[in-house]
Amino acid sequence: MRDRRLTVGTSTLKTWKLGDVINAPPTIVAAPRDRYDIIEGDPSYTDFFKKYRTRRQVVYVGANDGMLHAFNAGYYHPGDDPSTTTVEEHGWFTQDADQQQ
Repeated sequence: MRDRRLTVGTSTLKTWKLGDVINAPPTIVAAPRDRYDIIEGDPSYTDFFKKYRTRRQVVYVGANDGMLHAFNAGYYHPGDDPSTTTVEEHGWFTQDADQQQ
């Protein structure tokens, strides 16, 4: 097994290197977005929605070191990306008049 120590200045820290992420699609776990309690008429979903509506996003990805790695992805706020004109649920954005050529 390779050496996993990193020397910084005069001290040696034990570190764990992230294995290669190859052909491993990331999975994002975030706050629930759809109101299935209203859509499907399922009142049991209301408790789940209330409990996790402010849940922080976490990205999970598998690596070929045999580990499942988790990364803090913060909080999602619709419309945070300044390059988009609005929040779009279907994956495409219309151009503003000032962006047209």
